[in-house]
Amino acid sequence: MANRKKRIARELALVEKEQAVKAHFNRKKKQRKTNLRPSIDLLLGVQTYNDIVSKHSESKELKYILRQKNSLRNNHPEKYCILEKVLQHPKLLFTQLSCYEQLLYFFFELEICRNLETWRMPKSKIDAVLFKSLVMHLFVKYRIPKCVEQDIYNYSSTYHGMAHYREKLMFHVIKGEGIHKLSELKFGLNSKMNFHFFNAPLKFNTKKSVWWAKARGKGVSYSMATKMVDHLVFYGELIWREWYDDFIFFINRIPDIPQKELNLIFDFLIYQKHGNKRIRIPNCEDAISIPALYPDFSFKGRTVASVMKFVDKWITYVNMYKEMGTIGEFKTSPVQPFKVKHHKNVVRFRQIKTLKGLVLEGTLMNHCVGTYGVYCIKGESSIWSVREIFPHGKIKKLLTIEIEEEKRISQINGKNNRYAKNHEMQWIKTWAEREGLTISGDAGD
Repeated sequence: MANRKKRIARELALVEKEQAVKAHFNRKKKQRKTNLRPSIDLLLGVQTYNDIVSKHSESKELKYILRQKNSLRNNHPEKYCILEKVLQHPKLLFTQLSCYEQLLYFFFELEICRNLETWRMPKSKIDAVLFKSLVMHLFVKYRIPKCVEQDIYNYSSTYHGMAHYREKLMFHVIKGEGIHKLSELKFGLNSKMNFHFFNAPLKFNTKKSVWWAKARGKGVSYSMATKMVDHLVFYGELIWREWYDDFIFFINRIPDIPQKELNLIFDFLIYQKHGNKRIRIPNCEDAISIPALYPDFSFKGRTVASVMKFVDKWITYVNMYKEMGTIGEFKTSPVQPFKVKHHKNVVRFRQIKTLKGLVLEGTLMNHCVGTYGVYCIKGESSIWSVREIFPHGKIKKLLTIEIEEEKRISQINGKNNRYAKNHEMQWIKTWAEREGLTISGDAGD
């Protein structure tokens, strides 16, 4: 019985506390609104800055709103009459003066299409809800996308924080004009893309809707365009980069890419084109940044299989970085570089000392040396690149050589794992004799 009474007492205490918090919130909200009414009455009654200085000198917002109000009265007297009715409305009262400042932008930019008397005020007392409802009633004559409606909702509290192109686009669309005629966008659009913009998925904001419309206008399917936007669109400036067109052509040419491979391709693109990948490694407090391996990668003329080869090499590169940790370069081999003349050209033997250089060597030569990073990190092997340099500066990759720690040349491979030619073997033997290297029996086969 005693436990039951204690439980009831605790529950009653919680209910009372909840009611007290709610009452306090409502009281503060009503107080803020009540405190704002004198400022609105002041705006309606004063005509000059001096009147505000004498009555309400601490408010800079009031001075700015007064200046805008006077400008509206002098240049647009019909709109000014509507604004006065808004300020005198017995029930409409925002909690922040900035809402009235933002509302004035709509009065200057747009034409009024409905009377204030026919406006049905929503039951909600949230500033953004009231602001959006009022703007939609007074200024919006045509159907607009949901993302632009959300921009109107956010505009009451952004206080000049909205991106310039989004603000221009919002007013542009409300006027009933298509976004393909908007010069503030950094890339071209057409009327077909404008149609898709109005039918973008509800979950997308303005920026993502524009991107989605651009992709749809280029023939990308609804679901694929949605996946592209979800994965590839980030914060920042709205720019359609050069490689997107090649990627879209690739997507349209091969629409049935398996979902698993598509996700890997998206992740690959993000870290090659948009920024470095950051990973956590053992025994290190901070995450390390992995630079892009193929920042100039292009989809032009590629198949899914060829793209996945690059993706696999990127994954291998990241995994090796995890094992490598914070080590910057491989251990320098005691073997010295070598240089030899070949006709008018120079042939150089040089050690590959970075993980990125090792993976790129494997990519350009089309063999598996890119996976030897673990051995290089441990110092068990060193990898050497043989290049021929022409007088005009052109460089041709000839061979890749592996030297094991006991100074033994264990592998010699050219592009596509070709064998070394006779004159190339003569260079290698000269170098091996000078450095005291032994050549494995099957290295030159």
